[in-house]
Amino acid sequence: ARGITAQFFRVQRSKTPPAGERARLVVMWDFQGAGLSPEHVSFWWGLMKEYLTARFREATARWLLKAFTSPEQATAEDRLRKEGFRIRTDNDDMGDDLIAQCRTDCGEDPEATVLVLVAGDGERSELIEEMLGKGVEVYVWASDEASAVMRSAVDAEHWIPWKEPYVVAAFLVP
Repeated sequence: ARGITAQFFRVQRSKTPPAGERARLVVMWDFQGAGLSPEHVSFWWGLMKEYLTARFREATARWLLKAFTSPEQATAEDRLRKEGFRIRTDNDDMGDDLIAQCRTDCGEDPEATVLVLVAGDGERSELIEEMLGKGVEVYVWASDEASAVMRSAVDAEHWIPWKEPYVVAAFLVP
């Protein structure tokens, strides 16, 4: 017998999430210029993770965490690995590698991807604009001392200041 079956009435999931719902979270941490001691990695990542989990609940099932370090940051690398980060390390500035990794990892499904760029001292405004142009939702997590050009590449809602009170307060504001 042909005709309408029970399958017809089941909710079909769209392959592209509706606006505001992204299914994938990519965190790229430029740790080379972070100025963060290894002892503080778990603390700061704990704050970040809590914030990101609350903000992007729908994407937490598909995290991709990468940290870009230098060889003298071996202790920090160990701690980052324990937190679930994949480590990319080199003696030279990892900026080109970070850009290449963003292009690859965010390019798989840009409309469903949120990129959180945890920036140290690097200038990443061109990368931010490129990712936005491809449909990736981009957030920058950096200190107030970060480049003005980089700060202007995202709007205020997509700029996450690197300071503890902000992170804690973000949970208190509905």
